[in-house]
Parts: sequence; structure tokens; C-alpha cells
Amino acid sequence: IDQFTIVDYSEFSRGSKSKFQAERSILEKRFNACGSFLPAVESIYRWEGEIEESKEVKVLLKTKIEFFNQVRDYMIKESSYQVPEISAIPVVLANPAYLKWLEDELSFR
Repeated sequence: IDQFTIVDYSEFSRGSKSKFQAERSILEKRFNACGSFLPAVESIYRWEGEIEESKEVKVLLKTKIEFFNQVRDYMIKESSYQVPEISAIPVVLANPAYLKWLEDELSFR
């Protein structure tokens, strides 16, 4: 189970075509098995000395730890942020059938 991770990624709210285009590209390369989009995320943060508020899309990508660097690098390249939030969240417990599905999808390379 320690081989799987969820990549947590935030991006400015964009049209649905744009967000699915980036996800579809890494899905086609089999660097992740599934992407979930949470479109109504509001963030408050400090940027360049100012407090900013923005509406973002939170993207959760289901993948293996071994593919994190490829996913991260691709998302950095596609991001509209100068410093995008991209982090790995280890999967500690999960449905065994779901883990098998992830393994099958990510092993078919």
C-alpha cells in the first residue's frame, strides 16, 4: 500500500476543457490512474507580501510514488502559477479492490 499516493495540486479556476486536457495527457501516458477535480475551492494566502484570495480547482491524481516526479514536472510545466502547490499524500489504508485496480492501470506501460 505504501507504493500509492495521491498528488494534491491546486490551480486557478479555468474552463473545464483546460483542466481535463492536462489530466488526460498524463492519464494517456499512464502516470496516473484517475483524476478528481474539486472545482469550488477558495484559498487565502500570502504572495509577495500581500494577502491574496482566489478561487481554485483542487486536483487529486491517483498514482504510484515512483511516478510522482513525472506528474510533478508535467503539472509545473502546465501550471499558470509561478509556484504551484504539488504534494504527495501517501495512501495509508484503502479498499483492496481499488488498490488492485490502481496497480493494474499503472502497470500497463
